[in-house]
Amino acid sequence: METFIGIDLGSTTTKAVVMDGSQQVLGRGITNSRSNYDVAAEVAKQEALLNARFHLFRQTLDGVSALDGRLDDFLDQLVRDFRLEQFLEQLADLEQTCIANADPERFGGETDALHAALAEVFRRLNIEAPEQFAPGAQRKSDFFRDIAGSRYLAVGEAVANESDLSFDHVLNVYDRSIIDVENRISEESLSDKLLRALDRTFAAYADLAEASDAVHAPIRKVLDTPLEETFVIGTGYGRARLPFSKDHIRSEILCHGLGAHVMYPDTSTVLDIGGQDTKAIQVDPAGLV
Repeated sequence: METFIGIDLGSTTTKAVVMDGSQQVLGRGITNSRSNYDVAAEVAKQEALLNARFHLFRQTLDGVSALDGRLDDFLDQLVRDFRLEQFLEQLADLEQTCIANADPERFGGETDALHAALAEVFRRLNIEAPEQFAPGAQRKSDFFRDIAGSRYLAVGEAVANESDLSFDHVLNVYDRSIIDVENRISEESLSDKLLRALDRTFAAYADLAEASDAVHAPIRKVLDTPLEETFVIGTGYGRARLPFSKDHIRSEILCHGLGAHVMYPDTSTVLDIGGQDTKAIQVDPAGLV
């Protein structure tokens, strides 16, 4: 399937959208704009492609009798299970990075105690992780740094107090590690993670065991359908840092003007009220600024 991708690299968040050849939106993605703009653009794009997969899941599963009346709930559960798989993968990366940064040169004789504390912190974080992605769970945000950071600080302080270890040491290791973890892109395929998440979802829907093939086969078909990146274009505050050629970079003013024209052909004036500034854009009948 041919897809067309747009990425808006902003100063706070980076957004991406995936469209098909008929200009229908298949998926959207958003992430926090990291210190590494290349990573932010890639993560937002992958999130949009993931969202497109779920859009296609909905289309292909619509009408499957085993999910009659439960399609929305089933897909909501699959999303939560996928986010849990993502979180556990990054949590494992964070644990290994923290351990590597808890070196004797920096922490001297307290290194062994710090390693033991880190092991306990991450043991507790792994145990409580499923609760954060349970139905109705309230999370601080959907970004790993926000979810893991708030819980790491709370659990880390408790473990430090129990072991008479300075909490500053536990905090210092986290601060040195989180940026590295946040700026790494998963090497595991999207399909593998989704299939693991699907196993979790089927476990939550035990009554679907006999009809698992009727549900699994359409999902597998979607996963086996390549989403070809026919054209990718970038815009936004940080567009000059995007890893594209100049032919694939456009100003947000041009994109807002033309986009408004495509959606509402009679548009003559566009107001972009942003977090840092507000722009007024006048366009002609062809949508040109």
